Amino acid sequence: MAEMTLAQYAALMQQRAGQMQYQVEQATRKATDILHAESKRLINEEIYSIPEDVDATGKKKWRRTGMLRRSEKSKVLAAYEGAVDNYASYALPRHNLGFGPGDDEAIDPKPLKRRNTTRHAPWRTQAIEATRKRRFDLYRGAIAYVLTR
Repeated sequence: MAEMTLAQYAALMQQRAGQMQYQVEQATRKATDILHAESKRLINEEIYSIPEDVDATGKKKWRRTGMLRRSEKSKVLAAYEGAVDNYASYALPRHNLGFGPGDDEAIDPKPLKRRNTTRHAPWRTQAIEATRKRRFDLYRGAIAYVLTR
């Protein structure tokens, strides 16, 4: 292995610092996309694939518009920060439906009381947990790529 002067080593580390920001930003973009895709998949599976409730006469109690699914958006806020948000006015209450103040799957602000329902669909907390390892691996790979090239 060739020897390197301190100045050469400092220059190499400076170059890697610039590469690190780029690689981590790309990992953030991919991680945000992975979380967004899983979140939308869970919305489809846990909400839209279940038939609407009907009253005693067979009439649907509500009309589906698909607004919740269409309102789920992702964006990269900074090199190290991505976000998946839902802009539907009822997204948080729908996510927390059936959960109470002490439930871990409810998102803050948590409901003050539990509503009795079988329509549990905490898609966001489930998506975060389901993609945790894949997102971590993206960042680990980005860092390893910069440090080992």
